[in-house]
Amino acid sequence: MMKLSEYERWMRQAERTLKSALRDLDGGDYIRGLVDGGELEPFVKRLVDYFDGDVTIILFGSRARGDFNRTSDYDLVVISKKLGGNPLQRTRPLYELNEEFLDVDIIAYTLWEFLKALENLSPSALDAMKDGIVLHDNGFYGMAKKKFEEMKKKGLRRERYWVMRA
Repeated sequence: MMKLSEYERWMRQAERTLKSALRDLDGGDYIRGLVDGGELEPFVKRLVDYFDGDVTIILFGSRARGDFNRTSDYDLVVISKKLGGNPLQRTRPLYELNEEFLDVDIIAYTLWEFLKALENLSPSALDAMKDGIVLHDNGFYGMAKKKFEEMKKKGLRRERYWVMRA
């Protein structure tokens, strides 16, 4: 007989697998549901307007992978050349656009900072490239994806954490 903790682990894994499979099968309805008419749509639109469209916004983490639960937050990477100032303070005006008070975690990068974050094996930047869902793109995503693919060819792997194997 299975222990309860083993059963719970099995159920959680089954739920993650099912959510991931449904996301893959739905033809993008999951993503459209988040943004087009979903709870993220007004916030994403305000972010895009704030940067006059010159921004790349990537959803990553459990919401992007499909293994979220009802208490999961929305992890967003926001990349724009219009960002400046202290990296720790630059997200304040972005959080102020969150009029719905969604549970959102924002990491904001300039274009150069994001590319450096990839090189420095930043988990959030690498996870955004591996599992992320692009909610808005000003054209930067293609450049970042190319760099990410080059790094994978050179030995980048996610094990328990991101490593570069020669």
